Amino acid sequence: MKYAVQTSNPQPTPGECEVIDLGAGQTVVIENNGNDRLLHIEAQHKRLLSIRLYADHAELQLTQDCTVRTRGNMAFEGTVLSFRASEELHFESGGNATFSITGDLVSSASVQTIRATLGNVNLRANDDVKLQAERILLNT
Repeated sequence: MKYAVQTSNPQPTPGECEVIDLGAGQTVVIENNGNDRLLHIEAQHKRLLSIRLYADHAELQLTQDCTVRTRGNMAFEGTVLSFRASEELHFESGGNATFSITGDLVSSASVQTIRATLGNVNLRANDDVKLQAERILLNT
């Protein structure tokens, strides 16, 4: 299905909105805020996502629960990638997981647990393995 939208005013003045009705309670709202544009996708009067278009970058805002799904591979790529969750962050794999870092890897938490549910926990270093602690408890 293809949509062709023609607008009578391709350069709306600041503060103007254009609403495109997609049917079935779904709309696209385009806001002109002067130097940037804001595109909202709404369903049943709920804003699902917004894309703010700046002169040099775009910002994607998901305002409801969201699932990104693909039948194939997915990659995120950038100079710096940051993931932040205000409550919890989960990574899960039905198979293996690999972290391959060229520089240093720093992990910090109030408590850290490394658990092998089947088999060994293997530590291997090219140089020394250093443990620093108030006490080191083995087999307790």
